Amino acid sequence: MVIDHSGEFFTSSPDWFRYIGRISVPLFFFASAWGFYYTHDRKIYLLRLYIMGVIMSIGNACVYNLCGSTTGIVNNIFPTLFVGCLILYICEEYPDRKMRIRYLFLIGIWQLGTTLLTEFICGYAFVSKFISVSMDVQTIGALFGNAILSGGGFLFLPFFIGTYILKDSPCVLSLFLYIFSLGCMYLGRRTNYNPTWGILVSVYSYQWMMVFAMPVYALYNRTPGPKMKWFFYLFYPLHIWIFYICANLN
Repeated sequence: MVIDHSGEFFTSSPDWFRYIGRISVPLFFFASAWGFYYTHDRKIYLLRLYIMGVIMSIGNACVYNLCGSTTGIVNNIFPTLFVGCLILYICEEYPDRKMRIRYLFLIGIWQLGTTLLTEFICGYAFVSKFISVSMDVQTIGALFGNAILSGGGFLFLPFFIGTYILKDSPCVLSLFLYIFSLGCMYLGRRTNYNPTWGILVSVYSYQWMMVFAMPVYALYNRTPGPKMKWFFYLFYPLHIWIFYICANLN
């Protein structure tokens, strides 16, 4: 992840920094899926993801405004994880099928509705006069708990859910990652869509390199590691802000 973001923010970095970085999201999702599975309080886990998404989006906007750069910070995977875990929570905590469908339908309405509302606010309200339209969209979207407007984009939401469902079967999960990676590559070439950012940008033809996360799936033995939960929650946004500031010092 650090190597990937070094290549993202420091334009003089070699291209292979981004190649290595493709394995970050699959492993991030894999760790988050098991984290959600093992957590003692899923409601607190959801609240923590939501709060971190809001904090990071506000921090992104503040750092962007401080540096005065023309390129915003698009990195914020927390809203995607929040909505993904919320869907899993509903599916596992509510045994009644009709109730599950009702709640999942409401989540879909919520995501689409807040997307339109955020675009309206940023397009017509006073907010964009203070920062920028692109940064406002991410910030307000995070406040609404919107995964569509986050750094992951809507494609990574089903990818996270699939990772959780298949986490007990490394071989099947690897096949799922392989198919998803090929789909991302095909979509990028056909439509100029980059699922890493969730927006229309120039194609990154190396998105398929996510497949190199496969061996790590097989190495997981369910043994608890060092208790460093808050380190990773804080390190993710902090190192991005530091890189962004250093890259825009000139």
